[in-house]
Amino acid sequence: MTTSVVEILSPSTRRRDVLVKSALYSRFGVSHYWIADPDLDRIEVLGLCDDGSYEQLNTFNRPEVLQMDDYPELELPLERVFG
Repeated sequence: MTTSVVEILSPSTRRRDVLVKSALYSRFGVSHYWIADPDLDRIEVLGLCDDGSYEQLNTFNRPEVLQMDDYPELELPLERVFG
């Protein structure tokens, strides 16, 4: 089963959102970790590696459409997310 978490960054908790929470998500086997950055109109998609770290799989910037093989029915226009 593929599980995903979308983390929306905020200026006051940005560092904790990326560093601390990614370790927590890894520990619980979250296979995809999406980082939505409203300041940059961008979503980074990270995938869980066998060693428990995350690697960057893709980056989507506004106005692109986020699409992933693991979720073939998902088409997320970033223009609508960050518009």
